[in-house]
Amino acid sequence: MNEKNDSALVPRPSSAVKRAERGAKRLLSRMVADTVALAKDALAAPVDLDTLVREGKQLYCDEEWTEENWRAAELFQRAAEAGHSEAQFLNYKCSQNLHHALASFNGHGLQIDTTAPIEWLRRSAQSGFADAQFELGKNHYSGQGVPQDYTEAAKWYRLAAEAGYARAQLELGWMYQSGRGVPFSISEAAKWYRKAAEQGNGAGQYNVGNCYRFGWGVPQDKAEAGVWYRRALEQGDWHGIFPLAAIHLEGHDADEDYFESVRLLRKAALEGDTDAQFSLGLMYAEYTGGGYQTEAEAAMWFRKAAENGEARAMYWLGSMYENGRGVLQHHFEAVKWYGAAAERGDVFGQYHMGLCHLHGKGATKDLGQAYKWLKLAADQELIDGLSEELKSLVRSMSQDQLRTGEAMYREASKAVGESKIR
Repeated sequence: MNEKNDSALVPRPSSAVKRAERGAKRLLSRMVADTVALAKDALAAPVDLDTLVREGKQLYCDEEWTEENWRAAELFQRAAEAGHSEAQFLNYKCSQNLHHALASFNGHGLQIDTTAPIEWLRRSAQSGFADAQFELGKNHYSGQGVPQDYTEAAKWYRLAAEAGYARAQLELGWMYQSGRGVPFSISEAAKWYRKAAEQGNGAGQYNVGNCYRFGWGVPQDKAEAGVWYRRALEQGDWHGIFPLAAIHLEGHDADEDYFESVRLLRKAALEGDTDAQFSLGLMYAEYTGGGYQTEAEAAMWFRKAAENGEARAMYWLGSMYENGRGVLQHHFEAVKWYGAAAERGDVFGQYHMGLCHLHGKGATKDLGQAYKWLKLAADQELIDGLSEELKSLVRSMSQDQLRTGEAMYREASKAVGESKIR
């Protein structure tokens, strides 16, 4: 059979088939249109925003970025755009988490903007959500994502504190005690510390203890101070052990509660609690009357905490080596631990690293390195007179040394900031 005859066997569509085909296409178009309309109606229908937020929180993981976080982010975004204040705050935190996760790729040559959308945080705070008000206060205090402004920080802390947010009450107390963003007032500081303390905030209870111990804004009363220090210890805030030890050494309040507190602190340290290990080391170093044996005990606990990543313990272990307290004096070992603390943002580690490079003690004498570490420490505004020391160093440096030091400072500042995020 030739090709011409073969083609004659292929049936041509009749006019009826063509009409059926056109009808099917029109039906399919109507079905698509109806489906789209139903979807739009579903989106336009009232949504229980609290349900969206609740479902998002069940999915969300704030420790790392997971696949489920994408779905949580969609739910937070929908509720946030509809004006839900908690969703706006969670949308900010979710975005912040994602940006921190992406920041890890910067080391692979990717340039990623790690600034989380602060506008969502601001909207939430302005709508009266206390968590957001506290967070915005923290950001203004540190200059994270917004200009550093202590007055603005105090404003947002106050709004959250007046809403009963204990951590904001604690921070507002500190603002009054330090005179940052508000006029200095130790009585106002004591008032806000007590408000936080009465809600069970351990740091607030510790600070109320200090107020009674030293008579800050309240009548001096060491017995009452001991009450608040013990309450702080019950909350797991081990700082209260130090003033209790000091009161004991002064001959006051040498009762079983103090010895029980020490027993609990040691138990927690032996179980691997890093903060307890550091606190026990500090107690032996500063609050037990001294002596090589207790200093050796202090150095042992500082080492355990330092090996667990506690920056404060790293600084103290470096100090023990520099001064030969409880260990053989060893300047190179001191610099090793000062450096580890400094790289994690510890202000005293940074300061002592600067001094070691300035004087060539346990480290190469290097004015650029000294400038880098002293300027990083000065940025934290915690060491009196450091700005003058830094000015004196700058006057002794050549222009080349200063340029090198400034470049190292900028690079280290970025690295320290990333280590704090991690």
